[in-house]
Amino acid sequence: MSTERPCGVCNYSNSWNVLFFGTDDFSIETLKKLHSGKSQLVNSLEVVTSDKRLKAVKKYALDHNLPLHNWPIDVPKGKYDVGVVASFGHLIPETTISAFPWGMINVHASLLPRWRGAAPVIHAVLNGDSNLNGELRYKLMNASNILMQESCDVPQDITAQDLTKQLANLGARLLMKCLENLPENLQKSIPQNSLQMETTKAPKVTLKMAVVNWNQESLHIYRQYRALTGYFELETSFRNNLIKLDKMMSPSFIQTLQIEDLFKKTANSQIVLPGSVYIHRKRNILCIRCQDYWAGFQCVLVKNYKWMNPLEFYNGFLSKIPFTEWRFQ
Repeated sequence: MSTERPCGVCNYSNSWNVLFFGTDDFSIETLKKLHSGKSQLVNSLEVVTSDKRLKAVKKYALDHNLPLHNWPIDVPKGKYDVGVVASFGHLIPETTISAFPWGMINVHASLLPRWRGAAPVIHAVLNGDSNLNGELRYKLMNASNILMQESCDVPQDITAQDLTKQLANLGARLLMKCLENLPENLQKSIPQNSLQMETTKAPKVTLKMAVVNWNQESLHIYRQYRALTGYFELETSFRNNLIKLDKMMSPSFIQTLQIEDLFKKTANSQIVLPGSVYIHRKRNILCIRCQDYWAGFQCVLVKNYKWMNPLEFYNGFLSKIPFTEWRFQ
């Protein structure tokens, strides 16, 4: 793929006319960087968004009087130098891409083709990835090249929401660095098909992903919680009632509480089934047996009731039934 600027367009001046495509909180960090770079790297900045609601990008554009366009849009050829995409959520057609003499740059929160799709950070946390990349991907017509990448460690207890914020800032910073010398960076870019990586999908998050299987290991359920918190609460059932769980404790902390011994002493039994429940009264923690050990939560929601702490849940529900029936399904 040639990365030279086509003939017949205005000369390169290192101050770009940019059309930005985005919608959400991941997008907004890139938009803010572009806006703050105006008069230096950015000569003009306009925004395309698709959501009719007042999401982050739309609100920012309105608050700062940036020209705002609704998707879909017919992009006039030559009006803008480069298009920038960050978490836009729509497939941009080749006719639109070809309207930008310098092509389009996609700010992405993973090393494509791993976690290609709508929710790369959530799926990375859910699957226990130890690091992610902020990545810039350049597209001109039918080819796609990788412009820049920077690795980001995934801390053991970080949520997908917090990690997304880190990657959004990382990607925005990479973009501005790239625009400082776009022609040279285009020449250094590498074809995506040169990476020997298996494509993995990162589809949109659904409520079904929040249902807990207590036959899985506690670390897996902790990753499930970290991936989905802020989007969905974890769900289970108790005596045919829908239960939602929040404020999950770190498995490493739960292991210090010796829940296994406490449960067996209370139950007067050595048998502990997945889904079994124990209330740690001193710490006010709801403990639930997983395949390997216990998971701990500080907030419980029973359908048609308000959020409650574990002791409130015990007083309202568990205390009314035998200990042998304290089990989530």
